Amino acid sequence: MTFINNLQIINKINKPILSNQNRIVFMKNDFDEDFINNKNISFDIYNPVIGANIGIPLNILQYIYTTSHFGENNINFKLILLQFAIGIFTYGTDRFYDALEYQKVSNNSDYIFNYNIEKINYYDYVLDNYVYNIIFILSSYIYILYMLLPHINSYPFLFALTSTLNYRNFKKNYGQLKALYIGVFWTFGTVILPCILISNDYSILNDPAIYLSSFLSMFASSNLLDIKDKDEDANENINTLPVLFGENTAIAFSHIGLIGAMICFFQNNNFDENLLLSGIYEAQIFGSFFLNYKKTDN
Repeated sequence: MTFINNLQIINKINKPILSNQNRIVFMKNDFDEDFINNKNISFDIYNPVIGANIGIPLNILQYIYTTSHFGENNINFKLILLQFAIGIFTYGTDRFYDALEYQKVSNNSDYIFNYNIEKINYYDYVLDNYVYNIIFILSSYIYILYMLLPHINSYPFLFALTSTLNYRNFKKNYGQLKALYIGVFWTFGTVILPCILISNDYSILNDPAIYLSSFLSMFASSNLLDIKDKDEDANENINTLPVLFGENTAIAFSHIGLIGAMICFFQNNNFDENLLLSGIYEAQIFGSFFLNYKKTDN
């Protein structure tokens, strides 16, 4: 699909372009008006609820860690909706800000984009559904308030969730801590917070095998995703670990995190009581380690 979109752009450009894989840098005047106004050039289909797609993996993680901690399934429909709400509010808001920044650049600059074609199409889709996206984001935050306000023990997490509105500035100023931030935040969101809502206490903090395995795997996963965006982050002066130390070193950091996650999870008290679930978790961690080990030069 990206190949088709690239061909359409190349056929419409009147001047030479600079191409870096599927990244294209061009001038506003390089396009004719019909092309700019044509909204039918993309065949991509996007989730109509911004950020909702992340709710599925969040719920899987919530189920794995809470079941391993309590030794039984305590997840109800409200907790399932909570993970979708957290995904929409945090991830959806970040994507919404990205789209607004894209709009600002495209409207106010002589030079328009240094975005890949897939992101251009996605941001156009987000902006075309501007009002709906604001409604989804606000509704998700209202649901988070509904779930957390009755539980005084969850108030620190309400503050943490709200603080993600400033995540973009944190990422730009402290890019080297981005993977750590992601590891801590999603461990709070998918492990510690659900356990607090279920037990109405902080007993989860006495089970480091659970939350440390979550943190290490989240850290490793975030770092691996940053490798994919290394060039884009470097252009935006976001100094993530792959930007600072290179791809192989970043993968090595992730390897350490994945190994640590496997060891910690193996130590949880209910590992033997949920052998199928535990085995699947360990297998997917090992699979991530093996696949990324093959990417290194050594």
